[in-house]
Amino acid sequence: MIHLSGIKFLFEKTLKRKWIIFNLVRPQKRTKLPVVLSSEETKHLLSLVRLPKARMALTVIYACGLRLNEGLHLKAQDIDSERMLI
Repeated sequence: MIHLSGIKFLFEKTLKRKWIIFNLVRPQKRTKLPVVLSSEETKHLLSLVRLPKARMALTVIYACGLRLNEGLHLKAQDIDSERMLI
């Protein structure tokens, strides 16, 4: 993709020419799967956190699938202990 952008820059900016093929040909975007830790790796990683409050916060964020910002702004009133929901 970088090569295509370089050639496009050469033609359009340096040579002041339009090359119509750029509108027709585009390489497919590559999709990469995110790295997922195994349960053993996750347990080991969380066991390395020494502060109990920090370990609890990271465990809740991980177990609930929260984004970091959502976990940071989580309040006690957001937790419904009767229905076991956040």
